[in-house]
Amino acid sequence: MPPQELLLVVFCTVDDELKAAGGPPRRPGPRPRLADSEVITIEIVGELWGIADDKAILRHFRAYHLREFPALARVDRTRFARHAADLCWTKRAIQRRLAARLGGPGAHWLVDSCPLPACRFGRAGSCRRFAGQAAYGFDPLARKAFYGSASTCGPARRGSSSATSWRRPTRTSWSWRTSWPPRRRA
Repeated sequence: MPPQELLLVVFCTVDDELKAAGGPPRRPGPRPRLADSEVITIEIVGELWGIADDKAILRHFRAYHLREFPALARVDRTRFARHAADLCWTKRAIQRRLAARLGGPGAHWLVDSCPLPACRFGRAGSCRRFAGQAAYGFDPLARKAFYGSASTCGPARRGSSSATSWRRPTRTSWSWRTSWPPRRRA
């Protein structure tokens, strides 16, 4: 599917769900330059493409998708990030509505991810395995940083078999520390 078609499908779905849910309550002040459905679409597609940082998402969409989102040229990063954060409860409501429609009543979906180290953390600077695909992450179970990727597993539509995907670790997939290298405990 071409990127423009994916953006259109996600935008239409999000916009329809926003209208059905009534939309978020508006705060006083000037109207945002980007519509709520545009901000949510940019976040969803950016995360799908493995762009997890708001700076990187904004940079990518300004460089490659300004035709689809012309108002993005006049929005600064902090305003975009605040707008996206204000839509937190709206995004959860849309997710609940889509999950209910997808699975029906009583359906449970379990999705889990686990770190897949490409090499030992000390050798990460010179590791050439999965160049361009691996990234730094933090494994909360082992309580240590790693260099590698993430494997996401979930049940298939029927039965108990699982579908697996391979992706770069993102800030939303594990708890990340704010500074590198990780601090040592005293």
